Amino acid sequence: MGDLDTEGSGGWKPPPEPEPKPDTVTSVPAGTALQGEVRGFHERTETRPSTNPFTPNQETHFLVWTFRLERYAEDGTRLEPIAVEMGGESFEGFINEGDTIALYEQWNGGLATPKRVYNITTATEVRVAKQWPIGQMIASGVALVFAVVVFGLILLWWSGRL
Repeated sequence: MGDLDTEGSGGWKPPPEPEPKPDTVTSVPAGTALQGEVRGFHERTETRPSTNPFTPNQETHFLVWTFRLERYAEDGTRLEPIAVEMGGESFEGFINEGDTIALYEQWNGGLATPKRVYNITTATEVRVAKQWPIGQMIASGVALVFAVVVFGLILLWWSGRL
């Protein structure tokens, strides 16, 4: 709301313009090496053999994120962009075009293939989800034990001991 001008003109005075807020998301967790803006973000799905030894003949969908990490020096000079590729059966968190992210791993040129990055824009860690969710591991173990027991019972019956 505006205020009345008490300095003599007696009229209404508009409220002052709010000062622009600086980018408040600037903190980066300890251990991160490089940071920059995500550009050219693409997601693709590949079909690969399963990494689960209980289902070796099955195929699984593998997500791949590729993007460039655009970097600038403090004086505004553009630095060499970093090509990044993250891949896994799923991800925890997300990355969008234009997000500022930080890499945990050191980069020595070429393609960076991190398993986790820090999204400064959303203040969250983004990581490749574990290949085997705990539920899948338990179910696979139970199925294996069940199959061994059934196979053992069949052998006992066939040998005449049951």
